[in-house]
Amino acid sequence: MTYPQIDYAKYEKTVYWEDVGVGMEIPSITREGTLRQSVKRLASHWGFHEIHFDHDWARMEGLPQVILPATLHYDYLLTTLTDWIGINGVVKKLGYQNRNMIFCGDQITTKGRVTNTYVENGEHLVDLEIWNEKQTGANTTPGHATVALPSRSGS
Repeated sequence: MTYPQIDYAKYEKTVYWEDVGVGMEIPSITREGTLRQSVKRLASHWGFHEIHFDHDWARMEGLPQVILPATLHYDYLLTTLTDWIGINGVVKKLGYQNRNMIFCGDQITTKGRVTNTYVENGEHLVDLEIWNEKQTGANTTPGHATVALPSRSGS
């Protein structure tokens, strides 16, 4: 089995508040939903319902394939945000809704767009809409987030 290489350089970059504007899209990430991801996520919160790892059970339940747990949808959103903001940014809020199932084998692209930038209580904040999109174009997980970014002014 081959494991993906970790790109440590992405954590060394800094996104500054002054470099972000309304309408800007953040870097998207595309991944394939896998049974391995599903089982690892289930193990983290003891959520072992068979539709998330047993192909025969999923079909018995009327599903075409094993579905990824809803909490993995959240992980995709959060990972995309943290990869974008790097170690100098902070995710302040992240809300989302699960509206469509993600099956093992689906190609999921997590995307985001800046909707507002502002300073509040000394923090340089950015609001975003963020979502997971299947290869079919279906938005499975519409969400919104607020991140705090460092300022070039240092304040």
